[in-house]
Amino acid sequence: PLRARPRRDSAGLDAAQRAAEASAALRPRPLRVAGLRHRLARTGEPVILLDDVVTTGATLAAAADRLAGAGVPVAGAAVLAATRRTHPPR
Repeated sequence: PLRARPRRDSAGLDAAQRAAEASAALRPRPLRVAGLRHRLARTGEPVILLDDVVTTGATLAAAADRLAGAGVPVAGAAVLAATRRTHPPR
């Protein structure tokens, strides 16, 4: 139910820049969100986000924020791969 606009490669961006890029790139699709909310009201199924690779978690966080803002609570996320941290967290 989210539309993702194309965005530049995030290699070389820090966590704050990745978060800003991800947030700006994702927009709810109103009809699909409404359909999902209706389904969730009927079934009570949880919404789980899926991402191929997680680096900072910015895309998952932005998607969860956008969905929550549209009235769709996210129960969790699953990722297929994660990058290794090369620098200590700030």
